[in-house]
Amino acid sequence: MTTQTTTHQVTSTNFNLLKTALRGNALFSVISAVVTLVTSGSVAEFMGVEDNLPFIILGVGLVLWAVDVYFVSSQDPIRPDYVKMIIGGDLLWVAGSAVLLLFDPFDFSTAGMWAVLVVADIVLTFAIVQYVGLRRTRR
Repeated sequence: MTTQTTTHQVTSTNFNLLKTALRGNALFSVISAVVTLVTSGSVAEFMGVEDNLPFIILGVGLVLWAVDVYFVSSQDPIRPDYVKMIIGGDLLWVAGSAVLLLFDPFDFSTAGMWAVLVVADIVLTFAIVQYVGLRRTRR
């Protein structure tokens, strides 16, 4: 009787998926931040919100988020606990978007509601791909 041992090797492809997903998240966040900060008045108008201050705050927060996510993606090796926190943050964004759409405290326009939904879908996609990338690095 022979015993067979299987070793799991982490390939660069597995790390590339995780790194690419994290960097895509950071890029999407920084682009969203710049657009939101530079055109906060227009974004507020599009969303049906009278005050642009929430969008300025959102833009600053997105810049900080993007820097953090990029920093995590640039580590060698990428720390799984940090990736889990990023995935958790993305899922909180999605849950927060659902709450915003459900209760509509800002009285969003229809286009604004669609924008919240589309961004939540994109963020959820990043969370899923980051999760898959993280799982693949553990093989």
